[in-house]
Amino acid sequence: MKGSRFVKEKEDATKDTIVVKLEVKELGALFALHDVLPSYIENYEKIYRNNENKELIIEGSTLADVRKGMRKWGNGMATGGHGGYRFNYNISPKKIDPIENARNEIISEYQDIIEELKKENRQLKKNIK
Repeated sequence: MKGSRFVKEKEDATKDTIVVKLEVKELGALFALHDVLPSYIENYEKIYRNNENKELIIEGSTLADVRKGMRKWGNGMATGGHGGYRFNYNISPKKIDPIENARNEIISEYQDIIEELKKENRQLKKNIK
């Protein structure tokens, strides 16, 4: 029994913060990946979206799990109808300091509200013209 507890502790210790950086022009692929990737990754704690750098920050997962999930999603997108959609991405582990971590939590919490307000602002500007 002691061996099994040791293995679980060791597995938890290997979980890290993984960054998936997409090399695309538009943000639609990032939004889609943020919505779909959790179904392809087995274990994770939180997934943050950074629109400025076009990257996903995945906490509490292993590099192998994220690579496997991205490979599945990429293959599905590449073989999807009308020739598919291909894109480049980089997966790397990253050490995030506590200040950046708090910033990412705040951004992820209010990001959808900010997007809605920007959209509403654009609609109001169109109505004024």
